[in-house]
Amino acid sequence: MRLCLPESPSWLSANGRSEEVKALLVKCHAKGNEDDKLAKLEFIQMRTSKQSLFNENHNTTAGKPVVAMLSLFYFFYNLAFNPLLCSYYVEILQYPILAKSFSLLMFFGNVLAWKLYIVYVAWLAAELAVSYHGVKDESQD
Repeated sequence: MRLCLPESPSWLSANGRSEEVKALLVKCHAKGNEDDKLAKLEFIQMRTSKQSLFNENHNTTAGKPVVAMLSLFYFFYNLAFNPLLCSYYVEILQYPILAKSFSLLMFFGNVLAWKLYIVYVAWLAAELAVSYHGVKDESQD
């Protein structure tokens, strides 16, 4: 997969390869036109955001509040919305319909249980392979 795709512009920018970033942005976003305003603005935005978030002193203080906020957001999101999906049907369905749906779930769930585990394990293996071989992390040298 990596052979067909160019390096990430943000990874190139983080490693000081600004000429390659410009060339990639011109190729992918400006259709080869080096005077395109969009490619120039994207390059300037990428360069300034990288400098402001992680300057020459390797100051990571800008990223710590962002990570904390994302962690809090996803904690409360999972606390509220994941159980909601499971309990929603119990609240809105009438008892006879709910009983029929649970009996169908138990009937087909028992028949398909081991097959769904195989699909789940295969999907996890595919995700692991793509994340290990296909995604380039910016922190790697």
